[in-house]
Amino acid sequence: MNIRTLIALPAVLILAGLPDAEAATIVAGDDLLYSTTGKVTITINNAFIPGGLYEVIDLVQINPPAIVHRDAQVGTTIDTEIVSLELAGTSSTLGPLTVRVGAGLGVVEGPTLGQVTDVVQNPADPGFPTGDPSSFQSGKSYFNALFEIDTSLGVAYNKIPHQLGPVPISSLPPDPIYYPSPASLPLWLDIGTIGDHSDDVQIGMIGPIFHTPEPDSYALIAVAGLLGFGVYRRRVRG
Repeated sequence: MNIRTLIALPAVLILAGLPDAEAATIVAGDDLLYSTTGKVTITINNAFIPGGLYEVIDLVQINPPAIVHRDAQVGTTIDTEIVSLELAGTSSTLGPLTVRVGAGLGVVEGPTLGQVTDVVQNPADPGFPTGDPSSFQSGKSYFNALFEIDTSLGVAYNKIPHQLGPVPISSLPPDPIYYPSPASLPLWLDIGTIGDHSDDVQIGMIGPIFHTPEPDSYALIAVAGLLGFGVYRRRVRG
């Protein structure tokens, strides 16, 4: 055995004894949200309210908790869904309002789905080897939002999802960040049988969407134009 082999052997033995520093994929779970606030801005055509309507309304969460689900990470992607979220406020013209997000809650038939893409994990985090959400370091997040609003005119909703984001995030759930969407889309009124949208009518427009959390909070959706609300977070890992 030559001198080079003798020098190299201890290093090989040391390296062989070290555990692999490989990350487990981030596990599935739910974030439960208990205290949410925000605003809703409603625009209604003249045909439904004489002179039309443009009004900004404060909202607070009802029937907590709201639920945001994430699937287990696949590659560098995590699929997400707003399972349920309800907020309430009062319009001076339309009276009490209730805003709902989540499939199967009423008129809204489709889910509000999203993704976190380009996921990078932090090898220094204690949860790195187990796939704990705390090991999440960075990625890009978006949601395709479907919602409905109970009003004195009936149930209003959007047929075309508003895409919120994608925006860079640095934690699960995200730290304070905006989810912008420049789209302006029609607002529809459910007529007749719930779920039969063949005779529904457009009553206004929903403006650009963004979501805006406060410090130490998790905001889900805000709509500047029709719908806007931020969601304060209390996080419970599934």
